[in-house]
Amino acid sequence: MIKKLKWKFVAIAMALVCAVLLTVFGVVFAVTSAGLSTRAASAMKSALKEDSLSFQVPGGADSPVPTFTVRIDDSNTIFVTSNRYFKLDNDTLIAICEDCLARDTQTGVLESYNLRYLRVEEEEGTAIAFADMTYDRSVLKDLLQTSGCVFGAAAAVLFGVCWLLSSAAVRPAQQAWDKQRAFVADASHELNTPLTVIISNIGLLAQQAQSTDEEARVERVKFEAERMKSLTGDLLSLARLDNPDKKPIYAQVDLSALVYQCVLLFEPVFFDENKEIRSSVEKGLCVLGDEAQLKQLLEILLDNARKYGVAARPVDVCLAAGKKKVELSVRSFGEVIPKEKLPHLFERFYRTDEARTQGGCGLGLAIAKAVAEAHGGSIRAESDARNGTAFIVTLPTV
Repeated sequence: MIKKLKWKFVAIAMALVCAVLLTVFGVVFAVTSAGLSTRAASAMKSALKEDSLSFQVPGGADSPVPTFTVRIDDSNTIFVTSNRYFKLDNDTLIAICEDCLARDTQTGVLESYNLRYLRVEEEEGTAIAFADMTYDRSVLKDLLQTSGCVFGAAAAVLFGVCWLLSSAAVRPAQQAWDKQRAFVADASHELNTPLTVIISNIGLLAQQAQSTDEEARVERVKFEAERMKSLTGDLLSLARLDNPDKKPIYAQVDLSALVYQCVLLFEPVFFDENKEIRSSVEKGLCVLGDEAQLKQLLEILLDNARKYGVAARPVDVCLAAGKKKVELSVRSFGEVIPKEKLPHLFERFYRTDEARTQGGCGLGLAIAKAVAEAHGGSIRAESDARNGTAFIVTLPTV
């Protein structure tokens, strides 16, 4: 959880920083582009006004913008009135002028010729100034490349800074989480022994009950004590799975054999409730992990299917091989879980409906998720009226 919190902190910080950088670079690019457009427009206006080989643009600097001007009289004869650095053959000149005259706007860009144009209607005909865009586009291209390099370098440096800062930012949360985990583990461990004694003595009290009412009261106390013992056991399991300092020693586990074993263990339980369980398991599928934890995951999913599946439809357990992974699915048919509640099923103590908990504590699926993630895998839930409810676990193969 703390690692996810650090990544979330870094992601938010980087998103804000990158947004600021992109905004700054965007403004610089827009201002530069507008300046080049204004500079070219000034050059074309001066060329039309002076028809000379040199002119001044606003700011007093000689303009290096290559331009040429033409005038077209009433008989559509084209006269080149000034030319700066252009070598134009007659056919190209005619094509450029025709393309310009076909446009509705007085100013614009001729992409095919890499030219800007400014068209002015006069008494003697039409005057047009053209300015080359090669320099403008070269400047903008260099600006984009420089901005990209600066953005990449800044993003890399800022990522490192954000990552270092994230460690300091989440340190209080890390300390609180460690204390909470230690408290849960210690409390669960300390409660386990007295609960065992209580349950043992309740059994003796049940034998000495003098009436049906006393027997019912004792059984109720025993039920709640066993439920509390189960809850403390689940909390202890989660505390152990959450502890990053105590990594279990994993070994190769024959998952196919383990699934068969768990299905056989649950068959009598399903039979007593007039329910059916079916399995389709590929042989020889192995994973690297802790056999006890994987067995606990399987038992949680099978028990969950037993509780909430209907007797009219069987529970299907399937284990199949994928590309460098195995996929285990436990599918049952019962009440459809709304789609918006599916992502919350693996949260601790989450209940989709308090009326259908059937004595559970809301920790089983959280433990299943913790086990799957501890083994480098994942778990997800699917539910609809046609295909029922399925819990699908994906684990990497050996």
